[in-house]
Amino acid sequence: MSNGRIILDNSVDQETLHAYAANPEAVLDVTGLDLGRLPVDVKASLYSQADAFNAPHLRISGDIDAHRATSFRAPQLRKAENISATHAKAFEVPRLLAAGNIFATSAATFAAPELRIAGDIDAFAATNCDLPVLHISGYIHARFAASFNAPRLRKARFITAPTLKTFIAPQLRSTGYVNASSAETFTAPLLDPSTYIFAPDAGFYPPVHPVL
Repeated sequence: MSNGRIILDNSVDQETLHAYAANPEAVLDVTGLDLGRLPVDVKASLYSQADAFNAPHLRISGDIDAHRATSFRAPQLRKAENISATHAKAFEVPRLLAAGNIFATSAATFAAPELRIAGDIDAFAATNCDLPVLHISGYIHARFAASFNAPRLRKARFITAPTLKTFIAPQLRSTGYVNASSAETFTAPLLDPSTYIFAPDAGFYPPVHPVL
């Protein structure tokens, strides 16, 4: 055990591994574990310092902290608490339905085609941000996105996407602010007219709030 984490490697037997994984209070250091051995349902938090995080069968998880991984792959993951994969250039969660905060800061593309609800989403480096069925989120930070697809988004804490040329959010009803400073077209017909929107080329010049 280190820093309160339970260190696991491939010497652990499957019965013990399942027992640890079923404890929602546990933090499992799985740096040295073949992640293909994880149960499909993990209530514990997972921590890894490995260069790659590849959990081929994992469907449910507590927090996942894989901050050093340059690739993050969880092809069967459906639900997780917070996910931190800040150095992952490849970030693959094609079946994720719900999550807490998602920090995929370095991902070249952020695609979550089945994600419906999330906390904060940090896709800072992504040039493509694809969230086709997302309904509710915290903030969405897509600083370098040239493409942003969230046609069903209804509520977000705020949205930062200053490099977009076109911003279209037909279902968006509530957000603190939108920074789409390069947008030439801004379409969000259901937003309250008093919402802070910074999109000067599209005719939106908010008078008082700072641009974030």
